[in-house]
Amino acid sequence: MNTVSPEWQRELERQQRLLDAIQSSGSFAPLDGWAAVGAPAAPTATNQRRLGAYVAHAGATAERVLSAAYPTVKALVGDEAFALLARALWRRHPPRRGDVGWFGEALPGFIADDEQLADVPYLGDVARLEWAVARAETAADATSDSASFQWLTEDDPEALHAVLAPGATLITSVWPIHTVWQAHQAGADEPEPFAAARMALQARVGETAWVWRAGWKARACSVGPADARFLQALTEQASLGQALNEAGADFDFAECLQQGLTQGWWLGMRRC
Repeated sequence: MNTVSPEWQRELERQQRLLDAIQSSGSFAPLDGWAAVGAPAAPTATNQRRLGAYVAHAGATAERVLSAAYPTVKALVGDEAFALLARALWRRHPPRRGDVGWFGEALPGFIADDEQLADVPYLGDVARLEWAVARAETAADATSDSASFQWLTEDDPEALHAVLAPGATLITSVWPIHTVWQAHQAGADEPEPFAAARMALQARVGETAWVWRAGWKARACSVGPADARFLQALTEQASLGQALNEAGADFDFAECLQQGLTQGWWLGMRRC
């Protein structure tokens, strides 16, 4: 059995203390006696400058990564507030994976718990939608099988499962999250793209957003209650028959199927 040498164990602990110091906004306390093997234990001016450089780099990285994943949230709160939010999140929920692209997963919950953002009550749900869009962009590819749609005319719905596009998921909110998100997308066709969002927010129109990836780009649209029930069942691996039952009598399967085929929601069908 492999064992960790005392030297390597000490190095691991030193690195962990360095991370603790960075996440505590540059406090030298976690590094007391651990700055480096043979280095001064005290927080000398040189060591403090080095630690400050680490902290500044971590903050810049946090802001850059979050800006890529949450452009709408950034636009809603402004650059300065977003920079502070990014650094606060880095300290509270530092990256736990080698892929820094996953940093930001905790932002929606972090926003919901932040009393200073209580005057923007829809912000956390907009963040949930943006994170779903960001993850759809990097979801694993899946193979399309258009020929399998023929099974819809041959098989019992209970014996079929829909193969959904990469990143397919639903985000439900009491706020008009898709309308707000859409208003901030580049190239909006409306002459005043934020007018509809303001009206929907004032009326507190709830929306369910359906997120998927078509080709290389993540997309989102708003779906009604029956469609949402149907799609939610499919994301939970229900059979087509079970999903139809969940959708209810007012669900128009033919219309939903056509929309899904046109926009790339479905990759095909698979038999149970």
